[in-house]
Amino acid sequence: MTEAVEKLVGLAQRGDEEARRALLMRFEPLLRAAARRVAGKHPPAGLSVADLWEEACLAFLELLAEYQPRGCGSFGVYLSKKVPWRLANRVRIEREYEAMTTAWPDEDDDERPDQAETMEEGILDEVCVAQALDQLPPQQRKVLRRIYWLAESTDEVAAALGLTPREVNRLRRRAEEKLRGVLKER
Repeated sequence: MTEAVEKLVGLAQRGDEEARRALLMRFEPLLRAAARRVAGKHPPAGLSVADLWEEACLAFLELLAEYQPRGCGSFGVYLSKKVPWRLANRVRIEREYEAMTTAWPDEDDDERPDQAETMEEGILDEVCVAQALDQLPPQQRKVLRRIYWLAESTDEVAAALGLTPREVNRLRRRAEEKLRGVLKER
């Protein structure tokens, strides 16, 4: 069955719509399960399970175009790892957007912080984080940058830096622990 799927992937990547449809039908249960699982684990902010299903389909099409059989394992395994991550990331982005656009309850509320004060605090927080990142060894900084700023998976970071996924996870954990310690002191 894997050979048939890989053949369909090759055809779909060359533009065969029937192959793309057949793959989507084949992996529909996986995509639906991922949408339900992410909706249950990370209750979506303003997103329904149907929205996440649509996101899963879009992720499927993007991942189909990006997939390279060498080094990734089967297409099904590749999807099962990447789709939930993309959905969780979409929920995170939606939450951040919601937090940024949520208005204060009452414009005349005395508890509302002064805008200049909150901007100053935000800038100070960014400076603190930047200084804390500067204290990390270069390899740990590279790992955090790729994982959190470039949104790369552990496997992608490992390949880019010539490390094993286990080493990447170890570097990430140590960097996060050090950042927590430095930021707690401030």
